[in-house]
Amino acid sequence: MSGRLAVVALALLLGGCASMQGVLTHHVAVTLDDAKCLAASRWGPIAITGDIAASECQSIVAGRQALELVRILQQDRSASPAPAAPASSPRT
Repeated sequence: MSGRLAVVALALLLGGCASMQGVLTHHVAVTLDDAKCLAASRWGPIAITGDIAASECQSIVAGRQALELVRILQQDRSASPAPAAPASSPRT
């Protein structure tokens, strides 16, 4: 009987994922030295974390670094005015 109750409770919890926005969330975290990645599932105030494989972590870190570079380039582009077009002389 307790096994059936556990299955029903799990089904309700998993089925509620779509209707409980903000209560059940999932996040990826990277350590400050980019050496380790974690997956965190938050169920309200409770969080369960697990390590992400090193090969997948390298891809996550590379993607984050590329995104950071794109943001820096976009900021530089918006901060500096566009170069003026060269003046052309009339042909004779």
